[in-house]
Amino acid sequence: MEYTSREVYEYISKKANDPIVEWKKCRVSWQEFAIYQSDIDFYSKMNLVFEVDEWFVNEFLEKNTDIKKYFEYKDGKLEIKMPTPTLCPEERERRRFSFMNEQCLYKRDCDHSWKLLIWIFSPDKPYIVYDQDFWRTFNRDPYKIRDNKNNFDDNISDILLHTPIANRAVLNCENSDYTNQVRESRNSYMCFNCIEIEDCLYVYKGVSYNKNCVDCDNVDHCSLCYESINLKNCMSLFYCQNCSDCSDSWYLINCIGCHDCFNCNNIENKSYCINNKQYTKEEYNEKISDLKEENHWIITYLWFTQKDCDLSFWDSLVWCKNTIFSSELTNCENVKYSCDVMGMKNCYDTRWINAQFCLESYLAGEDYHCGFLFESRSNVNSRYCIYCHNSQNLFWCVWLKNKEYCIYNRQYTKEEYNKIVPEIIAQMIRNKQRWEFFNPKLAFYGYNETMAMEKYPLEKEQAIKMWYKWSDYESPTPKVEKFVPWESLPKVWCRTIQEKKPDFLKKILNYAIVCEVSKKPFRLVQQEIDFYVKYNLPLPTKHPEIRHKERFLKKDSGTIFLVNCDSCWKNMLSVHKPGPGKNVLCEKCYYNDK
Repeated sequence: MEYTSREVYEYISKKANDPIVEWKKCRVSWQEFAIYQSDIDFYSKMNLVFEVDEWFVNEFLEKNTDIKKYFEYKDGKLEIKMPTPTLCPEERERRRFSFMNEQCLYKRDCDHSWKLLIWIFSPDKPYIVYDQDFWRTFNRDPYKIRDNKNNFDDNISDILLHTPIANRAVLNCENSDYTNQVRESRNSYMCFNCIEIEDCLYVYKGVSYNKNCVDCDNVDHCSLCYESINLKNCMSLFYCQNCSDCSDSWYLINCIGCHDCFNCNNIENKSYCINNKQYTKEEYNEKISDLKEENHWIITYLWFTQKDCDLSFWDSLVWCKNTIFSSELTNCENVKYSCDVMGMKNCYDTRWINAQFCLESYLAGEDYHCGFLFESRSNVNSRYCIYCHNSQNLFWCVWLKNKEYCIYNRQYTKEEYNKIVPEIIAQMIRNKQRWEFFNPKLAFYGYNETMAMEKYPLEKEQAIKMWYKWSDYESPTPKVEKFVPWESLPKVWCRTIQEKKPDFLKKILNYAIVCEVSKKPFRLVQQEIDFYVKYNLPLPTKHPEIRHKERFLKKDSGTIFLVNCDSCWKNMLSVHKPGPGKNVLCEKCYYNDK
């Protein structure tokens, strides 16, 4: 993998007028990373403050003279200082991603009803897992540790092993069993991280309303799209990327407001174009039928994509201010090292929506002054929480709702809480377990089941060496009439198959196709075949996991590079590393080139 270079850190420092105050070496990768003055300012705002008596502070500081520099007492308040990170941004993100399985689904019995359901936890996982509908209404007192160990990871591990977890994260869905991290879904299959989708298959990151999309990533208000990436307000696009307000087109990249175009890139408000050349409607329709079934290699001009942003650096930013080392953000301000975020202010290393002053959190929403949260929402002044909601002043807690002043799920008074937490933090400082996201050994999943494997792939030996878990579980082979090698599939497209061999498309529902890449068998569903026939598409020869992986590799690398514009040669930042077959242009040259 590639890490952010020293040159990029220095370039951003100069452009943002934000001095680098320290260079640190990541304790995992040994890569250099910068600490900016703005980082120091942010971390100081994340300090924890406790109202305590002076006699307690005197006794506390006397016991902790060796680490006294981390504490400050003033005006009746003990302030615990937030240190700068010891991990570089990439390794911090890797750790957070290792806690999230979005797309690996399994069949397993519910530990309450014993019904066979769809899960994100393989049957060999040791956790108590309930059907999510029952889990949401289940009213049992959260498990509390019996023995408060000095090893804080062991305390949380003990709680997690005794706390029920939901089988999937879905809400208000209908006929959408094979989905996860999905809300308001109807008749959808194998879709993940989506909101308001209908009749979709194999869609990842469907934002807002999408309908009848298949094999798409990061689509927003789209319908009838196939094998496409990063679309907004589009209809009937096939094999397209980075387009908005386009329709009835094939093989487009970086196009806006186009319809009835084929194999074009970097055009706006055009119609009836092939290879960026204008045709009449009649000429276009005559040529297009013979072109669709050919392979197309596109030379693209790629650049840093932003809209209405101020002093922001990275890709896919909309209405952002002072947003740096972050991607796929909307309406954010003073956000760093984050991704897939909406409406956040003053947050670092965070993913989700509408939070302020949050740090190192994953799926944190509407939280304020919190740090190190996982799947927790609407909390205030809390640290190290998993599945906690609508609470405040929590420390190392799991699955609490509407609580305050709790430690390891135990209830305390405000006075007790303000004295116990500093003692725990002092011990954490000595154990060097302080102020980082949860230890990888607490993750629910194997590294190879998570988003970390997708963005930061590792071999099993590498992952274990870095203290990540690994899953060796293999799902049972599907029970089918027979397995069909991918090369045995008809070479014609589905409408032709329907006309000449209609029985084949019925029979293949009972077959499993052997993937041409992974050799892993996969099945088709009727909804999928109907889509292929309607739009005259080929039958897939690759497993859905491989198709998703190939789309992921077409997106930006997730690293910022300092490059030269291929037209004017000025220095600029880009998420696209220059290479054969593509030019990288600055914004001015990009528009002049059209």
